[in-house]
Amino acid sequence: MGILLLQFLSRYTDDVFNKGFSISDITKLILHTSLSLLGFSLLFGFLIAAMFSFRHFSNNREFGFKKEIISSSIIIIFISLVFFGFNNWLLPKSTLEMRSLLYEMRSTAPGEKIQRVDKDLFKDYHSMMTIKNINHKIDTLNIQIDEYNYQCDSVLALLPDSIAKDSYDRLSLADYGIKFNSSKADTMSERDIRYTSNYLRNYQSNLKSTIEQKQKYVKEKTSRILLPIELLLLFIIGASFGFFYNDQKGFLLVILGLYTSMFFYQNEQLISQNMFGNIGGTLFSMIILITVTIIFLIKALNKEQKITQPNTRS
Repeated sequence: MGILLLQFLSRYTDDVFNKGFSISDITKLILHTSLSLLGFSLLFGFLIAAMFSFRHFSNNREFGFKKEIISSSIIIIFISLVFFGFNNWLLPKSTLEMRSLLYEMRSTAPGEKIQRVDKDLFKDYHSMMTIKNINHKIDTLNIQIDEYNYQCDSVLALLPDSIAKDSYDRLSLADYGIKFNSSKADTMSERDIRYTSNYLRNYQSNLKSTIEQKQKYVKEKTSRILLPIELLLLFIIGASFGFFYNDQKGFLLVILGLYTSMFFYQNEQLISQNMFGNIGGTLFSMIILITVTIIFLIKALNKEQKITQPNTRS
């Protein structure tokens, strides 16, 4: 969290520290920023802590990897459930405070008093809503999508066949779930065709933006549900890697690489997102994470079996 907070402070130094704001306002911003970074910090924190802890015990013949990973995972599951509650109820409020205060500071000229803004302006952003409110927002967007679909269908029915088909293909309306129905209108004035085509483009544009907005809310909801699972998987990966990897220099390079990637990964949004959200989507990232977890766990169990075999023979 310290590394990510330093990254944040270095990014907004001119907007926060060089305008004469009070210590209480700066402290409040740092506090809420730290809470907004907690999710991403925990993912890396448990990963690195597990790597160091299980590496320390890897040469201990009395240390049972299978027994310890099971007991540790039970504790991590409990922590993940607590973290899910924090991520769903407390984190949106903290992110709202952080974003509104940062906006106020960036909008205030040096030497002037902070001009407070209405926080309701930020409440519709997906990272500042609970899963219950996100579901309500998704239902609302689904209604809007159905309405735009109906409007596109109605406009297509007004256009002549050839023009309707050309507009249907050119706007890629099939990608939005719209089915092409042949028009019954054989003749239509050029003016009416132009106006109707403009309406169709506007409806298609609104439909596209609404679907994209819905996808953001769905991704945020999925990310919050999967984040506790990611925490458990990353812990198992770190524990397994620390147990079976013997190269001291290589191990330190991996740790250094993790800290470096943590420093450069966080984006402008500064919210807890799926760790691999930029690599082909949430489901693909979870498949990668589960696959890596299984591979590393098998290698750690094989090493434990090799360690215990000599004792069994003796």
